[in-house]
Amino acid sequence: MNKNKGRGFEIEIIEYDKSMREDVLRFYRELPAEDIYKRFFGVCKDFECYVDNLEGKDGIILVARYGERIIGVCEAYPVNESEWEVAIIVDKEFRRRGVGRRLLTEIALRIRDMGGRILFGIINRSNTEAIKACMKLGCKAESYDYQTVKLFYILQ
Repeated sequence: MNKNKGRGFEIEIIEYDKSMREDVLRFYRELPAEDIYKRFFGVCKDFECYVDNLEGKDGIILVARYGERIIGVCEAYPVNESEWEVAIIVDKEFRRRGVGRRLLTEIALRIRDMGGRILFGIINRSNTEAIKACMKLGCKAESYDYQTVKLFYILQ
């Protein structure tokens, strides 16, 4: 567990376990349709199946909490020995307050300790807010296809 003050508020970053399942499902279900589209590249309504998949993979899932409320989720999965795909979503109310940065920093440290060298995410081109935020953190961008951009970061 990692507690730290965000911009004016204290957040807690913890590793997901199955006892959080209902809270994570509620977090996903309460996301606005626009956020769901940007995160999942379309409509996703079967969050139970999605969380089942998360639980069954050999990755890392971190949850950001403000008090008892989940305000962000970060998932990372190895693609090969050195590359990990990362996805982050933060509650709209808590964006631009350091939550995504904290999640990314924490997951990057864990991945580096496991021998990972490159983090990357595939982001919808329409998600300009996320692209700008990643670029500000030092990510590099390359075109992936007409709809998406691949952002990557090389761990030191």
